[in-house]
Amino acid sequence: MTSSEVKQFKNFLSTSFGEGVLFRELRLSAEELEYLKNKYPQASLQKTLTREYPDGKVWYEVKLY
Repeated sequence: MTSSEVKQFKNFLSTSFGEGVLFRELRLSAEELEYLKNKYPQASLQKTLTREYPDGKVWYEVKLY
């Protein structure tokens, strides 16, 4: 991801997990998934659907601890 995309994704995560929210279903690209794994190594990231969308994104259950 470019630095602009990283900044945009950080803002997206901040909004998604604001106010104490620890669980979300998110559609993520491979780069976004890797970013989450590195940023939150103890997070649970489980694929919910096996279907990949034309943009390459896949749905995941994301649980932050």
